[in-house]
Amino acid sequence: MPALRLAAQGSRFAEERAAQTPPPDETPLVRPDWLDDVPDAAQCWDRLIEILERNGLLDARDIAIIERYCWLYSEWSMLRAFFDGNGNKTAPKRSYTVRDADGRVVAVRPLPQYSSMLKIHGELVKIEREFGLTPSARLNFGAAGAMKDKRDEDRGDSWLASFTG
Repeated sequence: MPALRLAAQGSRFAEERAAQTPPPDETPLVRPDWLDDVPDAAQCWDRLIEILERNGLLDARDIAIIERYCWLYSEWSMLRAFFDGNGNKTAPKRSYTVRDADGRVVAVRPLPQYSSMLKIHGELVKIEREFGLTPSARLNFGAAGAMKDKRDEDRGDSWLASFTG
């Protein structure tokens, strides 16, 4: 577990892990040119870099992960637009029926595009968790430590109250 997360959770192992963790590579990241040719990827890069920098999580060693996230986001965005019907009132179907030789329905399967969109969504969520971009990940990064401090404070108050009546 990263030292930052351990510290946020109030772990006694935070200092030990921090001593073992190499310092972040603060080399300024430059958006790769190829992302400019991928729809939505350049905007995703700009947003993600800003968020990671603001949260103190930007590290130049993560450039490949950030590039991959932006490319995946672009793919997901294009598939989502397809299923949103590109502004049409009726969105395309997300599944198709498989029939036997007699015309009876034997299965309903998702369209390959829909399956791809769901797989990409799962990959995006994994990366978002790693970077602390989901509500539960943010809780693990920061609020957990604050909650632990409050619990310890409450326990101390009740412990003290048991002696003072």
